[in-house]
Amino acid sequence: MDSGSIKQNYDLLDLTKFILSMMIIAIHSSLFTMYLYPWLRIAIPLFFTISSYLFFSKIRKCESNQAKTEGLKKFVWKNLRLWIIWSLILLPIVLFIRRGYYDDGFIGFVMFFKSILFGDTFVGGWFIIALVEGVAIVYFLSRKIKAPLLLIISLLLNLIAVVDSSYIHLISKGSIVFKAFKAFGYYVTGPDCSVFSGMLWIAVGKLFADGNIKIRMKWSVLITLISALGLYIEWRALYNLTGLHRNDCYLFLIPLCISLFGIIEHFKAVRIPNAMLLRKASIIIYVTHGAAITVISFLLKQIFEDANSLIVFLLVLAACICACIAYRVSLYSLSGFIECKSSSSKKISTSISLNSRAILTVSNKFLANLVTDFVIIMSIFP
Repeated sequence: MDSGSIKQNYDLLDLTKFILSMMIIAIHSSLFTMYLYPWLRIAIPLFFTISSYLFFSKIRKCESNQAKTEGLKKFVWKNLRLWIIWSLILLPIVLFIRRGYYDDGFIGFVMFFKSILFGDTFVGGWFIIALVEGVAIVYFLSRKIKAPLLLIISLLLNLIAVVDSSYIHLISKGSIVFKAFKAFGYYVTGPDCSVFSGMLWIAVGKLFADGNIKIRMKWSVLITLISALGLYIEWRALYNLTGLHRNDCYLFLIPLCISLFGIIEHFKAVRIPNAMLLRKASIIIYVTHGAAITVISFLLKQIFEDANSLIVFLLVLAACICACIAYRVSLYSLSGFIECKSSSSKKISTSISLNSRAILTVSNKFLANLVTDFVIIMSIFP
């Protein structure tokens, strides 16, 4: 790393991620779907773009390709640990959500483990796997091909996701194209919730980080306004034609999210108090909100026979905020415990041999690493 470089300010990105996590709760709790869709759908593309931008901005400071590859390995491992830990923590909820697989016998068993392979465990878990896959692909492709070709390939993959998500029902069900999309979604994974949809946004994040995409502020604002209008028209037209209004991917999301990120990057020098706390809170909210929605919706239906989306949203939001507070309190307690242990170890070490001191040092490092792994929820983004 270039030790002489000035530390970058990503406060606005942290605030943006916190806001996006609120939008994802709204999506999965079906909050005012006929009024807030499709505006809420900017959340996942911007999450991908911000994550990619942060990672590639970081490794740009590396002095060699080997150092960059090591940075990629750390990024991949951090995210995989996050996914594995939360998949295990939320396993009872995952088994409850995926209980429909059990009715299909052996085929259901195979499909269940296929879904795990593509990260479809806890609600939203697919994003982490798609992020890992997409960042790795973009990293290695960018070393072989130029930026325009990388963008074209990523765009084509995203268009496949758009067709599968929003336009597949406009295609004849007897056509080869329709059958191919359905077969791919059944036997492999749905393109709209996989690296197919994420690749474009990861590539865009890298191009912004490398300075290959630069949009003047006035053009970003103009493109955002036009694209937002176009997105509403596209959503309304698809709803009138198909009767569906909860699709994941749209054509006008592409220029809208790119221009929105251009606006965000323009103001990235803005300082925001406690931005790091917002970053960690957004991660906790993202990984826990699905379980909270499942439990709260189930309990409300048992009591009132229905789960009002606004009530579900507010209760889930409150539960996620409590989770963030609990995490913060536990972090202070753990850090205090480690400091206490470290202080005691130092006192003991004054009266024992050099070899014993070495053993204690290793033990403290092991304890610190164990605690770090336990609270890995704070490390999804570089």
